[in-house]
Amino acid sequence: MGQTLPPYSDTPRHIRAARHPPYGPPHLTGCIACSILRLWSLPGDRKQLGMVVVLRASLCVLILLAALGAARGAPVLELSGIPSTFVPGESVTFDVLLADATDLASYNVVLTLDLTAGMVGADAYFVAPTAPVSRYVFGADTAYFAATVLTVGATQFLTLSDFHDPDGDGTLEGVNTVAGANDRIATVTIATQAGLCGDLRLSFDASALELDTPSLGAPVPIDGFAALQSSLAAQGPVGVTAIPEPATLSLSVLAFIAAVAGRCRTSGRPDATRRR
Repeated sequence: MGQTLPPYSDTPRHIRAARHPPYGPPHLTGCIACSILRLWSLPGDRKQLGMVVVLRASLCVLILLAALGAARGAPVLELSGIPSTFVPGESVTFDVLLADATDLASYNVVLTLDLTAGMVGADAYFVAPTAPVSRYVFGADTAYFAATVLTVGATQFLTLSDFHDPDGDGTLEGVNTVAGANDRIATVTIATQAGLCGDLRLSFDASALELDTPSLGAPVPIDGFAALQSSLAAQGPVGVTAIPEPATLSLSVLAFIAAVAGRCRTSGRPDATRRR
């Protein structure tokens, strides 16, 4: 037969504590409800005062929980380290970073490149990157990293994709990305030709964005995906302005001066009919 426990009032305090642990965060709702029920049995004035205290405490707890959720942050996808200007003929390099993503198991990120003048794919174009050697979102698991470049009309697309299968058995695993630790998706380079006179325009293709959890069956986006996608769709392109080299600029100025001087000499020459 099992041992019969003594009544609660006769049980030593340390045993009572073991049998009835204090309320922790998982029991927070039950603790508040229990307090309200106990206050309900008090006399009128004490009941009213107690209810006010409990309601105020509950409000503070809710505010604290909301603040903790906000502190964790929504996922952030950005172009980091991109310059504001470039010299035609030189490369432009920057990072694609994804921070504060939770349970990320696969991604598909598409960048677009347009020019204000010139031909994309010839005067400026993406150089397909390799998997990052540091701060990669999936750490050392880079076996399935892929980067493809496609030019359609006046726009060039760079698609970056990967999924996290560290054991290689087809079972995906999710990771949490942390800024400065494992937030890098790729380091991207754009090559430009010396004769390029147009500016670069870069943006994310929000409609092609995928950031999924390791759920079985239909893909399930990570928390905060919808807000991130809407934010990217509302953003305008990031511009990088072309700044000619001083030597090139000087030659252009000299050519302009020579052309103006030639016109002046032509207009100042006496007419052949008048000389007759």
